[in-house]
Amino acid sequence: MIFSCLGLFFSRFIAAAIVQPPIPNFGQVEPGIYRGATLSKDNQYRFLKENLGADDIVDLRLKPDNQDSCRAWSLNCENFPIRLSFPGEDAVFNWKIFKKAFFFTLSERAAGRRVYFHCKKGSDRTGALAAALLIREKACGRDFNPDELWSEVESQLKQHHFHPVFIFLKKDIRSWVYHLDENPWLCQEPN
Repeated sequence: MIFSCLGLFFSRFIAAAIVQPPIPNFGQVEPGIYRGATLSKDNQYRFLKENLGADDIVDLRLKPDNQDSCRAWSLNCENFPIRLSFPGEDAVFNWKIFKKAFFFTLSERAAGRRVYFHCKKGSDRTGALAAALLIREKACGRDFNPDELWSEVESQLKQHHFHPVFIFLKKDIRSWVYHLDENPWLCQEPN
């Protein structure tokens, strides 16, 4: 009886200590870098600031985050607007802006800041940025097995609901793994 009461006490204590993120498609990319969907509620900003200690929000959508909420929670919100085309449209993906978001995330993290990045659903543009960071962490300056790394990247893309209609984007991400030497930007240090 005593052990079952203690078990109940500790299970409630542990459950209370675990905070479920109020952000759809949320995940940790690496220590201090988080990903997910767009922020639309005050409790989402609060979660980032109070629970994760976030300093920066990187928004990959065309329409930027609510600057009033950013200011209210003392978050530096940066917009890197990337349009993602659907099949049948001209393949438009602004790699120049994408790389700016990538290097901004790296430089903020190198300065000890915590970064959250997102697009609308946290799947495709966010998935590409998360993949770039993962590839950098696992491959740059290291011996790595491309097949194993691609399996890990692809698993992450599926876990966060990367849409198969964006085959051009997935092909580009795959090329980063198998042709890292042709994508030196992934291993460059931020300015």
